[in-house]
Amino acid sequence: MIPIADTTVFCPECKVSHPGQIARDGHRILGFSGCPAAPPPVELSDDADLFLLQRQRGHVPAVPLPDPLRRFQSRHLYITEDCNCRCPVCYRSATPDRPSAHLPLPEIVRRATCARQFGFRTLLLIGGEPTVHPEILDVIREIRRLGLSVAMASNGLAIGTSATLAVQLKQAGLARISIQFDTLDRQTLLRLRGHDRLDVKLRAIQQVTEAGIPFFLAATMSKLNLPETGALLHWAESLPVLPLLFLFQSMIPFGRFPADLDSVSREAVIRAVLDSGAVAGAVAEHIHPLPSFAPVHLAVHPDCGSILYAMRRQGRFVPADSAVDVVGLSQDAAAVPANRSRIGMWRDLARQGKRFLTIEHNL
Repeated sequence: MIPIADTTVFCPECKVSHPGQIARDGHRILGFSGCPAAPPPVELSDDADLFLLQRQRGHVPAVPLPDPLRRFQSRHLYITEDCNCRCPVCYRSATPDRPSAHLPLPEIVRRATCARQFGFRTLLLIGGEPTVHPEILDVIREIRRLGLSVAMASNGLAIGTSATLAVQLKQAGLARISIQFDTLDRQTLLRLRGHDRLDVKLRAIQQVTEAGIPFFLAATMSKLNLPETGALLHWAESLPVLPLLFLFQSMIPFGRFPADLDSVSREAVIRAVLDSGAVAGAVAEHIHPLPSFAPVHLAVHPDCGSILYAMRRQGRFVPADSAVDVVGLSQDAAAVPANRSRIGMWRDLARQGKRFLTIEHNL
């Protein structure tokens, strides 16, 4: 056993924080808690070499900001507990037709106003499923009137079944949208989401593209769909408009979490991306640790998040590092405290590449 670092561990049993330790045990990284109850160690990674490589490469210094409330310029706003599907995997345990599930519009405006006063520039609407909120278009309009940018995380079902919703969202002022997209296989979709409406999700992506809404894709990763990582990226590179981001997020044991589904580590996702060959020529050194290499300040623990910048060249994804000094650009961006300026630097990079994708993992 080789100690790596001391840390602090919150014990879910006694509800108290204790001194902890991260250590290497062969090919694994384990976390140990100093709780007097002596809980067993927790496996943090199944690939110690890759875990340590990411730790060593997180060398871009964080920029201290005077007000901790202003460190993160994007804020999540839950507007409903209702959902139009009952996913077997759901950290919120959201269900259809929950009584009194929607946050009233005046309360949404009040919270958005507070966020604006604290210096936030963007609100990400989440739920539940935001599109089932009966006043979703008014919600977006009212938040925009406050001078905030509005983004949304959606499963895409309402958008994919409506001929007009994507256009209405755009006209209301929606700046971007993240669409849940875990798999290209209907049976896998049924296991993870409780439905097999893959055609509806594909139509949602087509409609937001035609409406001119920049979009992200978000995949919840388990051992069931991990083998599809390469296929998902190959499919994404064939889209007429690239997603701004493809997020691979490990399934977490909160809310509804089927006992027969196993999650995967960050390193397992990285290996799946590299081994698939979907990003031609990508190696472990092209994977950059978060939050040091992010274009904005992110609430991501450095042992949990990683990012790969890729460009589409002659129809194939290649690492952006082949054309741009990503390390140098990240260091320059870290020196710019204004969040808008940091984003602007990365937008310039995207414009230079024209066809640019960010592949990210976080917990």
